[in-house]
Amino acid sequence: MSAREAYLGIDLGTTAVKAALVEGETGCLIAGAGRRISTTVHAHGEREQRPGEILGAVGSVIAELRKQAGGKWRNVAGVSLASQGGSAVIARRETGEALTEMWPWNDARPFAYMHKVEKKLGRAFWRRHTMRDDGGAGLGRMLWLRQTRPEVVTTRNIYAGAGEFVFYQLTGVWRQDAGSALQVGCYDARKRTLMREPLDAVGVPETFVAAMREGHETAPMTREAAKRFGLAEGTPVAGPYMDHEAGFMAAAGISPRPLQCSLGTAWVGNFLMKRSAKWSNPFQLVIPSPIDDGWQVVQPMLTGNVTWEWGLAAFVHGDRKKALAGAARMLDEATPGGGVVCVPWLGRPNPFCEGAFGAGAFVGVNPATTHADMLKALAAGMAFEFYRVFEEVHRKRIVDSLVLGGGAAGAEFFRKMFAALFAPVPVYVFEDHEYAGARGAVRPFDAKAGKAAVRAVGRPGVRFAAEALRAYEDYRRVFERLYGDVGCAGPARVEAR
Repeated sequence: MSAREAYLGIDLGTTAVKAALVEGETGCLIAGAGRRISTTVHAHGEREQRPGEILGAVGSVIAELRKQAGGKWRNVAGVSLASQGGSAVIARRETGEALTEMWPWNDARPFAYMHKVEKKLGRAFWRRHTMRDDGGAGLGRMLWLRQTRPEVVTTRNIYAGAGEFVFYQLTGVWRQDAGSALQVGCYDARKRTLMREPLDAVGVPETFVAAMREGHETAPMTREAAKRFGLAEGTPVAGPYMDHEAGFMAAAGISPRPLQCSLGTAWVGNFLMKRSAKWSNPFQLVIPSPIDDGWQVVQPMLTGNVTWEWGLAAFVHGDRKKALAGAARMLDEATPGGGVVCVPWLGRPNPFCEGAFGAGAFVGVNPATTHADMLKALAAGMAFEFYRVFEEVHRKRIVDSLVLGGGAAGAEFFRKMFAALFAPVPVYVFEDHEYAGARGAVRPFDAKAGKAAVRAVGRPGVRFAAEALRAYEDYRRVFERLYGDVGCAGPARVEAR
C-alpha cells in the first residue's frame, strides 16, 4: 500500500504561530506545534511585532513538525497558510525585506485617522461596496504612515499583512485574501474585487497593495524555501486565508449551518449566508464563502481574550497558569448575575472622552464588591456581548449549531454560558482547538483532512441557565443605556433567509 499524502497547515495568529501536519484520507493529526510571538504594547493601544520573529516562529514550528513526523515528512503534498487579518508591514516588493515593524490588527494608531477617510467617502459608499458602515483600519494606517514615515510609501514597496508577508517568503508571490483587503479598506465585497477609490482617497496607488487571491488557487514553493524546510521544490502552497475563513472550514460539515465561534485574542463569530440573502450589520466583514457560492459573514466582537487576560491580571494573583486555575475556582458553580454588569469593550476608543482609549465599563459596583464579583461580571459580559450580536441570527434559525474554538473555548464557564444562551441549539468544542485554524486551512487539498473533530458540550443546570438568561436582560438594558447610540458593533439584522 502506498503512503498516504500529508498536508501542512500553518496558522499565523495574533499571539502565536501554530502548525499541524494532517494525514489525507484519514484526517489523523500526525504532528502539531506552536510558538508564541511577543507583542510590544504601549499606553495608548499601540501594538508592534517583529517580522523577523514571526518568520523565526514559522521556521521553528515547521522544524518541530518535521522532527515529530519522521519519515512521514516526505509525504507532504501541500502547504496552506492562514493568518490574522488586518495586520500590516511595509516590505520591499522585489525581495520581501521588511522595512517596518509588523502592526497587528489591534494596533490602535489607525483609529485617529480612519474617520477622515470615512467622512470623505461617506457612509453610503461603504454600505454599497463593503456591506458595512465604515472602511478598514488599513486606510487610517496609510494616512498615519504618510504623515510619520512618508519615505516607505512608495511604489518600490508593498503594504502587506502577516499572511501575505509569509506567503511571499514561501512562494515569491504577493497576493492577499478578501478578509485582508476588507480590513485594509480597498475591497468591494459585492463585486468581489479590489477598488481604487479608497486608495485614491489616502493618496496611494493601487499597486501599494497585493493583488487578490482567486478562489483556492495555489503557488509553487520556491527552491530556497523548499530546501530550508526539507520539502520538494514546487510543493503547492494555498492561501493566504484569513484565519476565520480557515476556522470556518474546520467546522464545515459538523452541521448544515454552524456558527463557528473563535474565542481567541478577538472573539469572532463566523457563519454562511446564501448569495440571495439580505441582512445587515455595521461591523461585519463579508467575504466569498470558501465552500459554496454564497457569503461567509465574519462578525468581530469588541471584546476577546485581550480583555480576559486583563481580567486575570487585575483580579487574580499569580502567573498566568496560576491565574487561570484561580479564575476557574472563582467561576466554579458561579451564577452569572449578582448585580454587577460589565460591558467588556476594553480595546476601543472611549466614546465619552475625546482622545481617551478604553470603552470598558462596570456598573453596580459597591463597597462589598469583590475581585471574584468583578471577574464573574467580566466573563459573563464577554458571553453576553457575543449573544447580543447574534441573538437575531439564533432566534431566526440562521444557524443550527455552535462550534467553539480558540483559547477561551477551554474554559468550562464560557462553554456553559454559550450553551445556556443559545439553547436549544447544540454546542460543540473543537477537540484540538489549538490547531483548528491550521487544520481548516488544508481543506482545499483534502476535505477530510480539513474537518476538525468535536465533542458535545453538556447542557448547564436549570438554575444556571435561568440565571444566565435573566442576567443577559440586565446586561442588555445597561448596554442600551450606555452605548445604545454609539453606532457600532450593532446586532445582525436578518431581512430574509
